[in-house]
Amino acid sequence: MNINHLLVLAALAAATATGPLRAGAPQPTIVSEKDAAQVWKPVPGSARVVAGYPVAISDRAQDVCVNIGFLIHEDGTTSNFVEMKAWHASAGAEDPKAEQVRPFAQSAAAAVSLWRFAPVADKPKPIYTSAAFAFDGSKSLPTAQILDHCRIDDLPGHVADAKREAEARGSLTRAQLERVRRTNAERRKGIQRVSRSDVE
Repeated sequence: MNINHLLVLAALAAATATGPLRAGAPQPTIVSEKDAAQVWKPVPGSARVVAGYPVAISDRAQDVCVNIGFLIHEDGTTSNFVEMKAWHASAGAEDPKAEQVRPFAQSAAAAVSLWRFAPVADKPKPIYTSAAFAFDGSKSLPTAQILDHCRIDDLPGHVADAKREAEARGSLTRAQLERVRRTNAERRKGIQRVSRSDVE
């Protein structure tokens, strides 16, 4: 997972922990995909829009999957789309490059933006959940096998781990910046001492 994903996930965790994502709305709860059906269901009779293979991709024989996080609001609409996890066959076991998966994540987010939900209980409760999407380019792998690369069984744990990793990286970055600041300050003092001695 790259640092951009970590920072976005950390921001999401902070937002859901400290306040609502829409003014006046109740605080959302992070819920794994398998558990989301206990709170929300697709609006009866509504079309379940699926993500199509991006037209911008010239090599349409690649297998790809993405997991998109999204908020379900009290009115059943969706927003706050975040790429939680991605896999690209050409990257193998490595994390794919952002440019490799961006069009697929955009396609998936566009599909989710059209989804509409109805509450299972009487009182609607906003949640943050995710959904995995498979893009079967090679036509040689079962969809379930492609999806396995992007499933997140424990979304709250995934977000918490990402938040901790982002905080650790942030601490490292702050330490590095402090070292650079001290080094630059010492260099400036050295330059000032040399300048004074030259004058004397």
